[in-house]
Amino acid sequence: MRAIRGHYFHLRRRLPNRKAVKKVGAHERRIVNHELHKISKAIVQEAKETKSTIILGKLKGIRKNNKGRRGNRKLNSFPFYKLSNYIRYKAEWLGIPVVRVSEAYTSQTCSICGGRGERHNGLFKCSCGAELNADYNGAKNIMKRGLGLVSKPGVEVNTLRTSTTNSLSQ
Repeated sequence: MRAIRGHYFHLRRRLPNRKAVKKVGAHERRIVNHELHKISKAIVQEAKETKSTIILGKLKGIRKNNKGRRGNRKLNSFPFYKLSNYIRYKAEWLGIPVVRVSEAYTSQTCSICGGRGERHNGLFKCSCGAELNADYNGAKNIMKRGLGLVSKPGVEVNTLRTSTTNSLSQ
């Protein structure tokens, strides 16, 4: 996705008029939507085959990073919301539960002991001696939060075809 967005960004900068820019932008949107559909389909298909629940993080405040002009463009050009909507509607169509959880402090919390740790260059270190990839550690924490929500009775999970509390408790 980053390569597609980068290619069209540079292409738009070289175009002489707004009409050409609009045409290229429409072409870019079609390609990005196609890629998002492929990604979401693969995620939902994997969940269907393994009879899993999909756990999505709430990405509140992700665009507030100050990584400089170029870094912000790369980060902010990814359509997080659109991808999560595609995953949600395709999962609901197949009756796969989708849980949305807060991502607050998941990258700073140890997935093994639950204590606070530190991130350095993509590596998470905790006082309990755990050294994990920071993204893997955060993903494990999101999974634990999601599974904790699923196991609680009466929690609403997005599905259209099944009643989540009934199907999860059986």
